[in-house]
Amino acid sequence: MSLDTGDGFINIPREYLEAHGISPDDVDSPPFRAWVRDRVEQARRYFREGKCYLDGLDVLRCKIVGYWYCARLEGVLDTIERDGYILRAVYGERRKLSSWLKIALLGVTVTLRHIARRGTGGS
Repeated sequence: MSLDTGDGFINIPREYLEAHGISPDDVDSPPFRAWVRDRVEQARRYFREGKCYLDGLDVLRCKIVGYWYCARLEGVLDTIERDGYILRAVYGERRKLSSWLKIALLGVTVTLRHIARRGTGGS
């Protein structure tokens, strides 16, 4: 979902743009926003699948880092949804204290689930 038109880079198929009669600068057009919405939904599916995989890992560090990575990018997806699927040039949410607190809580939650699974013999 990269959009960096200033550098001449956009990650939306040219065929899609042509089929809908839009340009890379038409970020607020309904077809462009529909394409972004589809990509957000696809990304969320992939993150769910990835977290299921992470839950099965034996190495706690890998789980925590994987969940943090997902959380960071899911935060960007949340912002894209709140913005009505109009992409921004910069997503600076990670600078907020609330974001850091959520990340810390996520680390604790993943750790406790990991310990509980190990204690019950689950994988």
